[in-house]
Amino acid sequence: AQLGLGGSATAAQRTALLNELESMWGDPLHSVPVMVNYGEDAENNYVFVSTNGGMLHAIKTEDGSEAFAFMPHEILQKANLYTTSRPSLRVDNTRQTYGLDGSWVAWRKGGNNSLSAPEAVYLYGGMRRGGRSYYALNVTDPTAPSMLWQVNNGSTGMSGLGQTWSTPTLTSVPDGSGSNVPILVVGGGYSPTDHDGSASLSAADQMGNMVYFLNAETGEVLWSAGGRNEATENVANMKWAVPSSIAVVDIDFDGVADHMYFGDLAGQVFRITIKDNGEHVVDRIANLGGSGSARRRFYEAPAVGLVKASTGNELYVVIGSGYRAHPLDETVTDGVFVIRDRTALRGSGSQTLATTVNMTNVTSGGQPLSTSRGWYYTFGETGEKALASPVIFNGRILFTTYAPTVDQEYDNPCAVRYGRAYLHTVNLVTALPAALSDDLPAPASRSQVVGEGSLGDPRLRKRRWMQLPPDEANVIRQTQVSSDSEGEGESQGETDGQ
Repeated sequence: AQLGLGGSATAAQRTALLNELESMWGDPLHSVPVMVNYGEDAENNYVFVSTNGGMLHAIKTEDGSEAFAFMPHEILQKANLYTTSRPSLRVDNTRQTYGLDGSWVAWRKGGNNSLSAPEAVYLYGGMRRGGRSYYALNVTDPTAPSMLWQVNNGSTGMSGLGQTWSTPTLTSVPDGSGSNVPILVVGGGYSPTDHDGSASLSAADQMGNMVYFLNAETGEVLWSAGGRNEATENVANMKWAVPSSIAVVDIDFDGVADHMYFGDLAGQVFRITIKDNGEHVVDRIANLGGSGSARRRFYEAPAVGLVKASTGNELYVVIGSGYRAHPLDETVTDGVFVIRDRTALRGSGSQTLATTVNMTNVTSGGQPLSTSRGWYYTFGETGEKALASPVIFNGRILFTTYAPTVDQEYDNPCAVRYGRAYLHTVNLVTALPAALSDDLPAPASRSQVVGEGSLGDPRLRKRRWMQLPPDEANVIRQTQVSSDSEGEGESQGETDGQ
C-alpha cells in the first residue's frame, strides 16, 4: 500500500516495482542541475537534479555513480504510477503524472578556508506541476542525507500556496531585532485552474497570489505578502498567481536584501522594500497586462540593473511576457518591458504606475523619452514570447524568445512542431540594438536568430527548445519504452522544456 499497490498485489508485482524504482530516471523537464563542491578535490563534486520520475538524484561527478535518490512520501505512495502502471496521455494529449519538476538551490556554508569541506550543505526545491510542497534536505554528507523540513499548503500561514513553480531565492533579511536571518523567498506558485485552459483573466486566482519568506533552517513563515487573509502584509492588487522566482537586490553587497521584484500572471510588477524593523513595504510599480491581445503574463523573474543618472541613481527592472503554459499560443502580443524605478533608492517619494501609455514604445525604432516611465517593444513574430528570465550584462539586456512558427503541418500529433528561437541583445538605457561584446558588431535589429549568426551563443539556450527534424524525433519517440506516459502534448500541456 505504501507503494500505491492494491491489497491484491502479488510479491512479484511488488518486486517488479521496486526493481524499476532502483533504475528509473524520469525526464528533467524543468529541473536545472545544481553542482556542489565538497572540498578541494574534483572527486568531491556532486550534481543534484530532480525529474518527473518523482526523485531528486545525487550524482557523483567523478564516476557518475548515484549517492542517493530522494522520493517524497506523497510521490512514493503512488509509485506504481511512475513505474509499472504508467497512465497514458489524456484525450487532450497532456500527461497525467509529474514528479519533482522544479529546480533546486543549494546553501553551502563555507568551511575554514576556500579549500575546506563545507560546514553544511542544504538543498531546497519544489515540485512545479508535481504538487504544492517545498522540501529542504540536509546533504552535508551526501552519503547520509536527511530531511531538514517540508512545507505545503497545509502548513501554518501557507494555505494560499499553489503549485510550487517558484525556484527559491536564498538571501537574508533583518529580523526586526537588529540581527539578520537567512531566508528563502518564493512566489506563491501557479494556479492551474485559472491559467491552464483559460484565456481570460479571473477576478482573483484560487491560489498562488502570495509571496512567502521562509526561515531557511526551519521552514517557518517569517513574513508574507499577498491578497489573502493569511498575509502578513495584505496587498489588495495581488489577486493573481506568482509562479516566478523573486529577484533580490542587494545594493551595498552586505548579504542582506534591500529590494525584491516580481511579476504576476495578470501582467503586474511589484517591488518589496526591505525594512530593518521587519515591516516590509510592497508597492505595485507597473501594470502591463490587459485583455485580448494584451493578456500578458509574467512567468519568470525580472532582471534588475543599477543606472547612474544626473538626477539620481535608478533601478531598471527588465521583464518579458509569455504564456508559458501554452507556448504555441498566438493570440497575445508579448514583449519586453524596461521599467524605471526612480524611488527605490531615494527612500521616499511617489511615482506614477508604469503602463504602456506612459512608457516609450520603441517597437518601430527610436529611443526612450527621458520623461517616460521606461520603454518596451513588442515581439515581431506571431505568437513570439519570452520563456526565460532576461540577463543584464555590461549595460546590455540579453534574453531569448520563442515563436511557434509552423512551416508545415504533420498528420502525426507527436511530430515536432517547428518554431524559431531568438536571442535579443539590446542596450538597457537607449533600447538600441547591442552586440554581445565590444568585439562584435551590433545586429541590424533588436533580435538575432539563435544559431544563424555570430551572436547565437548556445550557452544562453538553457531550458529552451531543441529542434529536431520530424523524422528523427519520431524515431526517438518510437523507440521509447512506454512512450505515451513520458510525453507531453502540445495542444494543452507545456512543451517549453524539450
